[in-house]
Amino acid sequence: MLPKLKRLKTHLRTINDSHFGDVSKKIEELSLRSEHAQIKLGQNYVEPDSILEERNARQAYLLALKANALYLQQKARVDSLEKKLLEPRTEFFKGLHDSRDGEGQL
Repeated sequence: MLPKLKRLKTHLRTINDSHFGDVSKKIEELSLRSEHAQIKLGQNYVEPDSILEERNARQAYLLALKANALYLQQKARVDSLEKKLLEPRTEFFKGLHDSRDGEGQL
């Protein structure tokens, strides 16, 4: 069972990297694609293919921006939770250390 899971893990990492990796680069590429489609639409504003291409490019770009924003929000929540969880522990251990500093003194 374990070897199968290890093989699956490598395949899942490859898929994850290809679909979700390098988000900023993908957003930049979609932005350029959208800009080119808008320029083409400005030159051929009566051609239905130009209208469709521009709409699809714009939707893909906006969807990527939304996905990136959701990712950043989730990351901020995780960072905040980690900070809240770790902070009380450090205060606890600091208090323990401070209380032991006085031991053994006359």
